Amino acid sequence: AAAAAGRFPLKWDSPGQHKAPLPESRRTKPKPHGDSLGTRVSRRALGISSVFLQGLRSSSAAVPLAPGLEKGRGLSYESLNGCLVEYIEKVRALEQVNQELEEHIRVYLDKKAASVGSWGALRENWEAIYHQVSYLSQELTGSHQRRKTTLWELRTARRQHEQQVFLGSLKRTTLKRTVGEAVLENARLMLHTENIQACAEDFKDRYENEQPFRKAVEDEINSLYKVIDDANLTKMDLESQIESMKEELTLLSKNHEEDVKVLYKQLAGSQVEELDVPLGSGLDDILEKIRIHWERDIEKNRAETGALLRTKQQAETTATMRTQEEELVEGLRTEFHETACKIQSLQAETESLRTLKRGLENSLYDAKHWHDIELQNLGSVISKLEAEMGEIKVETEQQQRDRENLLTSKQQLEKDIAAYHCLLDGEQSRYLSLKASVPQGWRTCAPREGLVRLLEAGRLGWFSCFIRLGGRRRGLEKLTKGKNTPNPVMQRFPMRWRRVVSSTAEQERGLGIHQ
Repeated sequence: AAAAAGRFPLKWDSPGQHKAPLPESRRTKPKPHGDSLGTRVSRRALGISSVFLQGLRSSSAAVPLAPGLEKGRGLSYESLNGCLVEYIEKVRALEQVNQELEEHIRVYLDKKAASVGSWGALRENWEAIYHQVSYLSQELTGSHQRRKTTLWELRTARRQHEQQVFLGSLKRTTLKRTVGEAVLENARLMLHTENIQACAEDFKDRYENEQPFRKAVEDEINSLYKVIDDANLTKMDLESQIESMKEELTLLSKNHEEDVKVLYKQLAGSQVEELDVPLGSGLDDILEKIRIHWERDIEKNRAETGALLRTKQQAETTATMRTQEEELVEGLRTEFHETACKIQSLQAETESLRTLKRGLENSLYDAKHWHDIELQNLGSVISKLEAEMGEIKVETEQQQRDRENLLTSKQQLEKDIAAYHCLLDGEQSRYLSLKASVPQGWRTCAPREGLVRLLEAGRLGWFSCFIRLGGRRRGLEKLTKGKNTPNPVMQRFPMRWRRVVSSTAEQERGLGIHQ
């Protein structure tokens, strides 16, 4: 209940509005010969109030209500706060009354403990006091019950508030999640659209870059079409020449056959005519005639064979000419096909080289772009590192100066300490002679021991170095003010002396002069 009351932001929850319970050492205990009723009642009342107030003080920070829930439950919280404020005021009033009654009871018991002779009046007084205390205890128990009810109402209200806050937090988390998903989806869509736009721009650039290549290829194709037309014309001319030569060959073969037939007819006619020639009577004439006849036949056969050989040679020459022309046409065809294949391969190779060139140019541009970006990043990093190095140099120089200052101060302190040790060593012998001449009422101690303690304490950090006072004897003159006798202390420090700055009685005693 105390923890629940401490977590709520109540208007009366402040350190200055309630009184802290008295500690056990300051509470007055009852006498052993008195009745223990007042003590029991006070413990009950003080126990309740201390527990309740301790629960109120346990809240270090108030839990802020949601703005939507404050509007709906402002009236109920205000009413509960008012009830609790009234209850706390009543409890405080009752505690004060209870404390006053306890004080009266203790005072009365102290006064009447030794002088009372009869128990009648004391019993009546105790009964009246008991009735008053019982009435107060009943009021305290009733207020305790009311406090329990109010705490239960506060606990229920807190649970409802926590449930509503939890539901609101769940709604906020869901809304945040949905908003985050929507933002991510929007970013994804924007990235997709940017990628599409970049691809479209890339394709547009490629199309614009391909236009001159397309025109060049179209020009090459048109020139190749012209070459093909010229080749077709030459092919048609060659085919017409071949047809004409074939016709001439057929005509020549027909003429040759006719000539051969004519010659055969002539030979046949000449043989028949010669058979009709009358034969000679002598053997020599017959042999001469046979010789002449066979010579003529031989000459005719020679002439016929020569003509046949010539015709064969002409036919062979025409055939060879025809085969050469056909071979030439076939060679031209194969050469045209090979040139077309070579042109296609060269076109494909040039296209691949152009694409490779474009890819290399794009990669070179990208490499230059990324190289520039990296150079910029490295330049920024280098500038940052240079700035950091400058700061580090400044810091190191400052630390070096501080170190030098510390070393100089350390050396100065060591010199001063050594001088002070020398001064102490010189004054040690005088102290023994001056100790007897110090007036009565003065309490001294060994200066070396006290100042050594100061020096040892100064090594810990709180000792401040002594200051030179030129010819000023302020403070020491007060010790001898109003005395006619010469001050032996003033004889120790003739004109210049050093004072150790201290703040404790131990340091003052270390100077050796303390009244």
